[in-house]
Amino acid sequence: MQRRQIAREVVPLRRRKGIPLTCGVGIAVAVSMIPPTAPTATAADACTQVASHGYYDKSPVASTKFPGNLFINVAVMCLINAERTKRGLSPVVDNPALTSAAQKHTNEAVRIKWWGKGADPHVNPETHSTVETRVSEAGYCPTPRRFYKYSEIAYTDGDGKGTPREAVNWWMNVSTGGHREIILDPQLEQIGIGTWGAPADRNIIGEVNPGTYVVDFGTCHH
Repeated sequence: MQRRQIAREVVPLRRRKGIPLTCGVGIAVAVSMIPPTAPTATAADACTQVASHGYYDKSPVASTKFPGNLFINVAVMCLINAERTKRGLSPVVDNPALTSAAQKHTNEAVRIKWWGKGADPHVNPETHSTVETRVSEAGYCPTPRRFYKYSEIAYTDGDGKGTPREAVNWWMNVSTGGHREIILDPQLEQIGIGTWGAPADRNIIGEVNPGTYVVDFGTCHH
């Protein structure tokens, strides 16, 4: 089944729903989004752990009580950082405010399921929130600030394609809508990831093992 993609730098429509958005102008290498079974793990340890347990190829579940979704988030970040570091870019690091904004938008997306043809997945049709309002309300980069930049990409699919590996592969190698450019943007330093095991598009209800992903990137210099 074909999906739709929207990029909001100048917004084209595409297949399978990955949605990039970049707006606003305005590092550490440790991972704070480490799985709970490895509280002192390094970033490399975390990526090795999620790989060894197969989380790159698992879909998230629709439950806040399932700790595996945290591993899914780590898998997404590891795959994104692998794309960055093999090109000589610094890895992005987890930011709690961006994570909160991304997860909130993910939850709303799978609840309302408005990511259908012709809709703007970056604007909640009920609250009219945008990525700018969401990251701001989550407390990311409060004023005063010298430089501020944020970007958002998203993806939803099922039938075996709702996994971290499928999402990142689509952003990097299939989409022509700006996802790859966002992932490889050297100015972006931080990341927040939201995941849920349900579709954000009514047209893919009923597909097995769905996954919805929202990834918010940011840079904040005070």
